[in-house]
Amino acid sequence: MPKPIDPITMQVINNFLVTTCREMGVAMMNTSYSPLFNEGLDFSCAIFDEKGEMIAQAEFCPAHLGAIIYIADWTIQE
Repeated sequence: MPKPIDPITMQVINNFLVTTCREMGVAMMNTSYSPLFNEGLDFSCAIFDEKGEMIAQAEFCPAHLGAIIYIADWTIQE
């Protein structure tokens, strides 16, 4: 049985994962030629585990996050 993680360590890991999602979004904004991406922020960034469970997300466009769960599951199955 795995040892439980203390709340401080859990928060540090959570902040790292959310910051990674935000950095993915900043990279998309900086490298995109489309105004939809770099001005409208019309994209989502999330990290999933090996089971397809979302473990972190950034605050760009949450409308995509409803469908991205199914896309992650389909990608794992493929």
